[in-house]
Amino acid sequence: MKTTNFLKILALVALATILIFNACKRDKGLTLSEESISVGQNGDTVQIKVTTSDRWVAVSDTMWARAVPSSATGNATVNIIVDPNAYYEDRTNRINFRVDGHIKKTLTIEQVSLVAARSISLNKTSLTLYEGDSTTLTATVSPENAQDKSIIWSSSNANAVSVDSAGKVTAMINPGSLSAVITATSAQSGVTATCNVNVIFHDITESVIPMSNIRFAYPVPNQKYFFIEEGRFVEGGTDAYIYLKADQGYLFQNNVVKARFISNIETLTATPTYNTTDNKITIGLPDIDLNTNYTFELYTEGASETVLLSYPFKTSRYWSLAEKIDQIVMGYALLLPYILNNTMQIQADMTRDEHFEFFDSVEALGNRYTGNKPLIVLFSTMDDDFFLNQIAPYIYNDYPFDGYVNFARSEGQSLLPYWGIAGIAPTRTREINGELPWRYRLHIV
Repeated sequence: MKTTNFLKILALVALATILIFNACKRDKGLTLSEESISVGQNGDTVQIKVTTSDRWVAVSDTMWARAVPSSATGNATVNIIVDPNAYYEDRTNRINFRVDGHIKKTLTIEQVSLVAARSISLNKTSLTLYEGDSTTLTATVSPENAQDKSIIWSSSNANAVSVDSAGKVTAMINPGSLSAVITATSAQSGVTATCNVNVIFHDITESVIPMSNIRFAYPVPNQKYFFIEEGRFVEGGTDAYIYLKADQGYLFQNNVVKARFISNIETLTATPTYNTTDNKITIGLPDIDLNTNYTFELYTEGASETVLLSYPFKTSRYWSLAEKIDQIVMGYALLLPYILNNTMQIQADMTRDEHFEFFDSVEALGNRYTGNKPLIVLFSTMDDDFFLNQIAPYIYNDYPFDGYVNFARSEGQSLLPYWGIAGIAPTRTREINGELPWRYRLHIV
């Protein structure tokens, strides 16, 4: 009996020893090389080390941060993968490392948010425009490191004042009302800034024609290369013309109005007419000369002469744009990198001699007296022989091709951007002395 009891006691001692041993083994627990990490808004992968002799499992509170691997037995190097934060608030996550269902350690993850646009300021908070006039508002987004600085422009009264996607504000002609509020809104955060715009009519009692009342004129004020024949072609027999924003027909009703073209050599006169339907002044061009500086004037004839309008321009050495193009001799082509990936710009250099003239910024870009539209508009044609027989088969019909392909135009084919390359129209640049003020932007294939 004593022996039996002794064996029972011995067995209990052995069991207790095993339990104590296992408990001590579990008490070794689990440690992390980092218990907190900070991650930027773009996300990141951070390595930490898990030290334990047990089997462990990592459980994340959210979907945007996770441990890889998420479970293992014993020591391990773990990648903590944090997704980008697409929100405008900082966020916190916890990954719990468990052994036998018990949390042994917690990794805390702090992630910053996107930098949101907090405010917008405009270069003008109020302005006054004559009807038909334009100006451009500039929006500054703060803070400087805001992720998205794009602006949405809007007008409270587009019938009075319009605004385009670039912030260009235009007072309408004969608006139904005389004011509007232009609002710049952050596409990212919705913060706004405003500008109050007042529209005023031109004073129709003025005794002269102000330059600000010109909507469109040809010759264009300060134009460098006026083509004498282009007015006749465009207007179907009309030589020169001026469109006014506000009606000033009373000047022509109450006075004998004449036009004159003044050069250093002579003064040539003409008799203008006025159309009240579209506020158009039409002038029959006298025999003005090529490549000559002129001052154009409208004036009242009589005992007391009054100059109603005056501005300078210069005629081209060519009668028409077509003649000028025919005289251009191409030099080499410039290959220029562009800000977009895999894109090159091609710009043609023009061979110059003593008789050559460049292109004017008015032709390439326009100004306030052309409605801010260029006088020369280029486009690509896709029905000429060069495009159909050389470009289309390789780039469109049978692409991809293998090897090097050379495209060459015949002498009878224009080298100017009008023809386009690969069906892509050229883009305007600026007034350039030496190169055509248009460039092709082509993707490298």
